[in-house]
Amino acid sequence: PGQYYFRDEKHYLVYEERIEGCDLPIRNLVTVSPGRVRIRKTGIVSTEMSFEPKKETGTWYSTPYGRMEMSVFTHRITIKETEENIDAEVRYRLLIGGTQQNECFVRIRVQPQGEESGFTLREPAEKGERLW
Repeated sequence: PGQYYFRDEKHYLVYEERIEGCDLPIRNLVTVSPGRVRIRKTGIVSTEMSFEPKKETGTWYSTPYGRMEMSVFTHRITIKETEENIDAEVRYRLLIGGTQQNECFVRIRVQPQGEESGFTLREPAEKGERLW
């Protein structure tokens, strides 16, 4: 559960998450606008990731165990809006220290409270399944 705002042609999502073994929350701000998605995490883990199609963007990912330099190359962003829902999907390549780590995606669904909601994390793709 979280808060949703719409201002200046941008959707804003604010929510907290917790990681195993830690009582302190991580505050997340997700901004969805035409052609761009940004995810900002603050707290015990912090980063700001920006996704724009066919662009590589860099950032630092800070954890209690240290910082690492990472970047993402965004393949595609898909955003679908209806009266009740917003569905966004980002397909990207994750690089840590300049070395490719994985092909990834994040799906975000915004819907009224009380319905199944949130974003989906999934295990790596089955052999032969295309991620992008």
